[in-house]
Amino acid sequence: MRVVFAINADPREKGEGWARLASARYRGLIPAQQMALQDPGLQVEVIGFPELFRPDFDPRADLLILHQPKLDVVSFSQSFPACLERIDDLRAAGGRLVIDVSDFKLAAEHDAAVARQVGEDNARLYRKMLEQFFRRCDAVTTPSDTLAGLMREALERLVAERTVPVSVIGDPIEVERRPVRFAPGDTVRLLWFGFYGIHAPAMRAFFQADLPRLKAALAPQRRLHLQMLCEPLAPDQAVKQLGPLAGTDEVEFKPWSVPALQQALNDCDVVVLPFASGSVMSAGKSNNRALQALYAGRFVVAHPIDSYRELGDFCGLDDQLDRAVLAALAAPEAVTKKIARGQIHVAEHCAPEAIGRQWTELARNIRAAAPVRPASGAAAKAEVKSGGSMPDLSICWLVPRPAVYKGVDAPPPMPAARYRLDLTGLLQRGIHATYLDLEGSNPDTFVRACGGRMPDIVVLPAMALPDIVQAATWLRNAGVRLVLDLHDGHAAGPAGAEMLRQIAGQAVAAAAAAPGLALQYKRETGREALPVHDPYEGDAGAPRFAPAGERLKLAWYGEPSDLPELSGLLNALMPYAAEQPMTLNLVVSVPPQLAASLSGATEMSGGRLQVTVTPWSAAAQAAAIAGCDIVVLPSPPEPQAQTRGPQRLVAALRGGRLVVAGPTPAHEAFRDMAWIGPHLPDGLRWAKQNQAQVLQRIAAGQAIIEVRHSPLAAATQWAAVFDAAMRQATPQPLAAPAQRGIRLNLGCGDKILPGYVNCDALSSRGQGPKVDVQCDVTKRLPFVDGAAEEVLAVHVVEHIWRWEVADVLREWTRVLQPGGRMVLECPNLLSAAQELIRNPVAAAGPGPEGQRSMWVFYGDPRWRDPLMIHRWGYTPQSLAALMAEAGLVNVRQEPAQFKLREPRDMRIVGEKPL
Repeated sequence: MRVVFAINADPREKGEGWARLASARYRGLIPAQQMALQDPGLQVEVIGFPELFRPDFDPRADLLILHQPKLDVVSFSQSFPACLERIDDLRAAGGRLVIDVSDFKLAAEHDAAVARQVGEDNARLYRKMLEQFFRRCDAVTTPSDTLAGLMREALERLVAERTVPVSVIGDPIEVERRPVRFAPGDTVRLLWFGFYGIHAPAMRAFFQADLPRLKAALAPQRRLHLQMLCEPLAPDQAVKQLGPLAGTDEVEFKPWSVPALQQALNDCDVVVLPFASGSVMSAGKSNNRALQALYAGRFVVAHPIDSYRELGDFCGLDDQLDRAVLAALAAPEAVTKKIARGQIHVAEHCAPEAIGRQWTELARNIRAAAPVRPASGAAAKAEVKSGGSMPDLSICWLVPRPAVYKGVDAPPPMPAARYRLDLTGLLQRGIHATYLDLEGSNPDTFVRACGGRMPDIVVLPAMALPDIVQAATWLRNAGVRLVLDLHDGHAAGPAGAEMLRQIAGQAVAAAAAAPGLALQYKRETGREALPVHDPYEGDAGAPRFAPAGERLKLAWYGEPSDLPELSGLLNALMPYAAEQPMTLNLVVSVPPQLAASLSGATEMSGGRLQVTVTPWSAAAQAAAIAGCDIVVLPSPPEPQAQTRGPQRLVAALRGGRLVVAGPTPAHEAFRDMAWIGPHLPDGLRWAKQNQAQVLQRIAAGQAIIEVRHSPLAAATQWAAVFDAAMRQATPQPLAAPAQRGIRLNLGCGDKILPGYVNCDALSSRGQGPKVDVQCDVTKRLPFVDGAAEEVLAVHVVEHIWRWEVADVLREWTRVLQPGGRMVLECPNLLSAAQELIRNPVAAAGPGPEGQRSMWVFYGDPRWRDPLMIHRWGYTPQSLAALMAEAGLVNVRQEPAQFKLREPRDMRIVGEKPL
């Protein structure tokens, strides 16, 4: 498979010139190198963008990854038609075009900036060229969720006839990891780095306001020093553009390079990153500079643009950077902890090998996908689903009834807006959708609900319920594609994590209502989830904050699963009620005895906090919002707080009311549109003292919600999920065996598993328990054909000679029943190679330091046993190919369950055909 990266660089400067490019993403070298390393079957090349316009460019590529062209593409306008022809030829031959976007160039604001720079004619030409590229692309990649959302909205307008999938692939880290340090001395050393030409307006504002204020606040005890690492800037131009401070010895300009950046990060105390607040272009910026700084162990203060809010737990975000720096100086211990957490986050998600894996997976998925047609992939199901001829796609949401509703007369619908979605936006794409109660669901109820046939896709909520796992099994057996919907942390905790692992192998795609949920899903299953925001409902209410009368009117609403947060809310409001009388309307459906208990807070407060409980309904929630002054939403207990979505906050802002909320990751994205903090009475006091700001925040929130949380936006995101699901192969039915067979644990050693027939060449290991059957598992097994419903071999295949392993797997397949499954776990050779390359000194040792590298290659030398030597190694792809060769189908990778699990180990599962 030939993969070509076309980057924004002059081909004549290839080599050292490309190393000076200011973006690790646009250098393209780290992704390309990692892809080639991780999959030897990929032939990866990196070319300069102008080479696409040369007559001798070879368009025979399986995947062309085009970094979004810069403005200088207009200089190639004469040869632009020929370039488009080559891209059309590439796609006609089965190749794919991916456009990698690092900032939002499709904004009207960007068009105006380009017009000021090069004139309106060139600006229109540039926009037209960009649109021609995007109309031909098969997918788009971005470095942040924020930019991905902006691109989805833009592509929805630009490519109306189909849905272009947008994936998030982070920027790779290229600086070295350094110890965490935050100990400023008499001189506070600041660092800014980047492309000055892009950030000039923000830097001018920083030099004219934040920097002078910070200097004054530090004097006389401390001085400040700012180092700017960027393209060359003449001293007189610096003073002219930035002001007199730029000409003092307190500001130092140095040319950017990777070694210079590493040294500057080593020397500084704080990295400062100003942005132009309120700009759509700033909102679409990557957070790559903050990632580099955190990985180097340094603190970052930045303006709270959306992509930086994704790192809000690790950085100091404030509209005034001087205030953020002073706050950091006042709390060095807390800052150090933030940096440490951020460094771990970056190491897990943005290390070169992690970025390489993301690009490699994208390449495989896009190559395996059906060619893009003019119609939407979801609407044109007949072109994606083999043998299908129906023009519509049938979707069924399986909705559970919460346990607390059992026994409640006429229980309300789920209080989740995503399950009450206005389907107009979906139906426009040829999607027929319906909802079905999980309780009592079976094939007959699905057929009746979906017009006389089984649905094409069933959306399962990620809830820790046995019925969910059972439904997933029989739906998959019926050939239905399953989409897992991660919503509001219902799968948090050990039970939820186990459920996610069980169902991950059944689902072909996943949707997540919040970034925390997507992170949890990837952590537990190793799989990605596409974002699907909760939509707002009903008409927007006018922003209002004008408390009347003695009492402040508060509202809280939610599902029964939200009840644990109420104890903290009532405990916080009770003392404040002595200062400010309040009413609190709790909108939630609970049994009568629990409602009476909650209302008892009125008596406990001496009547100063009057609590009422209203059964939940969409109308009751809307009435509560309209009738209150403020909606209060405390943080749920951990770990649910990390995986909750913002839908309740969205509903309140949409209704025109201020939200005073606890700090959760989902709430942090609305910090400038609500009041976010740990002690809610502080927010109530702030609101009473800042009524004008309250109205401004509500209005700002409504504007953002209109774009990100409209029913059409949610429908578009669901359509992208369904497109991804339909591109996967139809699951082959797995009917249950007519007679339940045995479960074999082959090569068990001393790991005797209950419920299995444990087999090994030795009767026991030392004083360990005896095996059930002593036999050589590499020879003919002492079982008849079709005796087993499962064959499990944990860390066995790596001990078999390569020239024997194919015959061994065929023998293991012989004893499987039709429909039975084979599960193989072993070390992942690819992961071990990456570990050795990453740390060639320590990882080459024979002790525990080599557990993830040398032990994978050769085995644990502490055994001193030839039987424990590894005789061959496997990647997920090579082992899956061997299992398919042995006659297994539906071969796939699932999360490992034994030993060290991922990333060192892997689990490959296959099934014997019926």
